[in-house]
Amino acid sequence: MIAKELKNSTFIYDEDKKEILITDKNAPHTRSTVVLSRIGMFSLARFILRIAQKGPPKKKKKGEADGQKKLFNRTGRRFSSKRR
Repeated sequence: MIAKELKNSTFIYDEDKKEILITDKNAPHTRSTVVLSRIGMFSLARFILRIAQKGPPKKKKKGEADGQKKLFNRTGRRFSSKRR
């Protein structure tokens, strides 16, 4: 049996059953435990690696996220605040 304790959780690997037990330390009064088989462990590791290999989220261009008004009309001329 291999055990690893972290700040918020505990990981225990049982070599005989080929299972991993993940327990949350922050909620001892509730049953917050996950048991993963070999297939579950493989899927979790694959998911974590895929997320880690993805780059950090790209920053949105200024104005896209804010819903900023368009500065130019369809012809490419700048909108004016004064009406002619």
